[in-house]
Amino acid sequence: MQSYFALVTFYLILLASTSFVVIPTGTDGGLNEGNLSGFFAAENGSHDAFIGLDAGNVFTGLALSDSKTFLSKYLSAVDHQNYTNVGWFFRNQIKAYFVSHSHLDHVAGLVINSADDDKFWKKPVISNPTTISKFISFIWNWDTWPNVGFTGTFPPLEIYNFTALTDGVEVPIANTSLTIELHNITHTVPTSAALVKNRYDEYLLFFGDCEADAIKNVTVMRKIWQRVAPLVRDKKLLGIFLEASFENSRPDSLLFGHLTPRYIIQEMYHLGEEVVTITPGSNLSSVLKDLTVVVTHIKPLVRNAFTDIRVTLASQFAANNTVGVKYYFPEQGRPFILTSASPFLIEDQATAPTTTSGQTSAGNTCPVCVTCPTQSATTCPTQSATTCPATTSSNGGSIASVIILGITFLLLLI
Repeated sequence: MQSYFALVTFYLILLASTSFVVIPTGTDGGLNEGNLSGFFAAENGSHDAFIGLDAGNVFTGLALSDSKTFLSKYLSAVDHQNYTNVGWFFRNQIKAYFVSHSHLDHVAGLVINSADDDKFWKKPVISNPTTISKFISFIWNWDTWPNVGFTGTFPPLEIYNFTALTDGVEVPIANTSLTIELHNITHTVPTSAALVKNRYDEYLLFFGDCEADAIKNVTVMRKIWQRVAPLVRDKKLLGIFLEASFENSRPDSLLFGHLTPRYIIQEMYHLGEEVVTITPGSNLSSVLKDLTVVVTHIKPLVRNAFTDIRVTLASQFAANNTVGVKYYFPEQGRPFILTSASPFLIEDQATAPTTTSGQTSAGNTCPVCVTCPTQSATTCPTQSATTCPATTSSNGGSIASVIILGITFLLLLI
């Protein structure tokens, strides 16, 4: 009986622990220098080991999260009275950075804050070989910024371990339970996507800036879809981070290596094709049904517009979402959790973030489908219906804990 109890308890804890928690420190893609692309992710329950997924914005986004009392939920139990919440998290709970490429809107926050980081951890800064070489030669070189690495211009401060990875090779991330696997993609400079795995063999796939295959008639993205298709089939890929820098009216000649909703939808169709190929009896309308795409790197409009750019993007996603992907628009500073079903927020909020499913319960296409991420949408609200119902609860971790405690108590009585 004791062994049975131990086994059941183990699997209950395992079930509650799996997933990724993500803190968005920057969700825009330029212009707004206080909100440049940056996300920090950790295996849910391992909050001492966050990794940066691009770092255009670091401190400002963390401070915003702290001001809304979100960050405190992820601070380690160690007494850090000599540090602010943000300072402690930045120096001790971020254990590594992945940077997709060398453009400033993806690395500025990391550069600005780098000399103040804690050298005890010797945090890896991970990217492709070309990007790492540019960092050492042109950024952390004592001319642009102090050399925080172990090599390069003398004297090295030995804070960060600049780590160049080979395409397609999975390696462990130091000081974490995560692994990372880079895949080269097309942009205006050498750029990589990152496939991150937790200890439970669950994944997230992060793209910085990238270009659709159709633009240059290549199969770069298609090869990545082939790599992750088994993970999608097995519900192991919890989310894909893809940039939508512009809305669909932007001409191809002015995309400069970026995506629009039209091209993201096209790429999701290609991913669906790859999943169908390895899943007998499946079809495109169902294989991506539970997949979440986190929409990133949105460029704010500089001209007057009648609608917010995110509403426009959501409408364009919804209008042609034939494969049923969930598109999620994160909010700077507000954490969310990626699970196999959908992302949900850590905190209740008055205004729902934008997610799009693109269909009503009757299967009709919605012009704009804005729903609370903790709910299963049965109808497509209008643009004005952005308030989460009062009964909505996003504290999924607390609910899971209560369930586990209850079941564990019953097992003790057996």
